[in-house]
Amino acid sequence: MSHKTNPISNRLPLNKNWSSKWFSASGAAYNIIEDAEIRRLLASHYSKEASIGLVEIERNSKEIKIVIHTSKPGVVIGRSGAGINDAKSLLDRKIQSFRHRVFASYSSPNASTKELPKNIKIEIVEIKAPELN
Repeated sequence: MSHKTNPISNRLPLNKNWSSKWFSASGAAYNIIEDAEIRRLLASHYSKEASIGLVEIERNSKEIKIVIHTSKPGVVIGRSGAGINDAKSLLDRKIQSFRHRVFASYSSPNASTKELPKNIKIEIVEIKAPELN
């Protein structure tokens, strides 16, 4: 009998990368849940016509950097950056409320939300060949 594994983890050394890049000694479970919530919020904020191919999340102690790979950066950015500002304010509000609801369930009793990064930085990367993605 074989064991079922995630196909992305089988292809990591060959041609794939992790979609989240961070290290946490004690809050790994919470960070995984928060990453999934960030991806869900971005998917609900942008419609299908934004053509978002991948959302990468990088964390350090001061900020969360979200890299959005899209074939239509103009749709994601919006007029004079209004789309990015709307997405950033939405993420700020929703992540703070998410932290107040969920953080205690997935962390140790003496941990606090003050240790989590508060700054969110959003970066847009254009996919040059969308038909290959």
